[in-house]
Amino acid sequence: MLRRLSLSRLGRVAQFAPLRPHLPALASLLPRTAQRAYEPAPVPPPKQAEGVAALLRLPTAIGPLACNVARDNFGARKKAKRWGRGIGSGRGRTAGRGMKGSKARSGHRSFVGFEGGAAPLHRKTPKRGFVRSNQREFKTLNLDVLQDAVRAGRIVPPANGAPITARDLHDAGLVGLRRRHAGVKLLARGKGGFDVKLNIEVQEATRRAIEAVEAAGGSLTTVYYSPLTLHAHLKPQRFAKKKVLLPRPALPRGKLMLKYLDPDRRGYLHGVQPGDVIRPHEQPPHVRVPAEKRGDAWAAAVADTPNPFDRPHRKSGVPRTRKPRYEEEPPE
Repeated sequence: MLRRLSLSRLGRVAQFAPLRPHLPALASLLPRTAQRAYEPAPVPPPKQAEGVAALLRLPTAIGPLACNVARDNFGARKKAKRWGRGIGSGRGRTAGRGMKGSKARSGHRSFVGFEGGAAPLHRKTPKRGFVRSNQREFKTLNLDVLQDAVRAGRIVPPANGAPITARDLHDAGLVGLRRRHAGVKLLARGKGGFDVKLNIEVQEATRRAIEAVEAAGGSLTTVYYSPLTLHAHLKPQRFAKKKVLLPRPALPRGKLMLKYLDPDRRGYLHGVQPGDVIRPHEQPPHVRVPAEKRGDAWAAAVADTPNPFDRPHRKSGVPRTRKPRYEEEPPE
């Protein structure tokens, strides 16, 4: 009975789950031709694998894999064009540059926008607006960067309570101050998680940055530096190498004075009233008394100044004497 099972009947038997484990035994009772039809056909190896295997069996001393015949693929190296090698080459005589003109000569470098000497488009179009001549450029520093630097130990607050200045920020690598910069401006990115108590001096700060620093228990002061005094503040060793005195701190000029007189901006001159005469030994840090305010009060304060470097370069009231050109009447 089992020998009379055909392949179609065996397929019907495979539909019943209890008989599936017995299918190999039932298939062995079928004729050999039926067994071959039931068994899956072997998968032939891919032809590409056969070709790779054949190449690996080739000797490397001779044949397509020899070192003396190894070369780049076709089109991998493009041959350069040879210009000016005779009229028969198709690129001779003028070599594609045409007849005369500046473009036919060596050294021609025309910039973008050049129109042969005529007024270019960027000069013919009307201009709008202006550029401020007294505009100052700052290096910006955010609160999150400052807090990460303090926690990492790159900036250590002074133990004596001295403020962190622009020199400390520059030496720590947080800001890269150059000659064109007027100082450091503190921005408020990361103010939500700022909780480091710091006493810091910058040249400008936003309102939210001031509020974040003071909410953490610290203090912030905006201090003015002229380009010369900022250079002396960052690199005083250069002045010591030249054996010259450090420049005196400078007062802000013009409308810039109002910024550092404003207590809302935490200006360092917020306690100074307009018209006050600042004595040399009473002036706050980073301040230089200008020449127009040097009067009788200045001359009286010179004698009481303990530091000789705070005195003016030439005492007031001492006239300059010029040596006469001739001691006697010049000969005729």
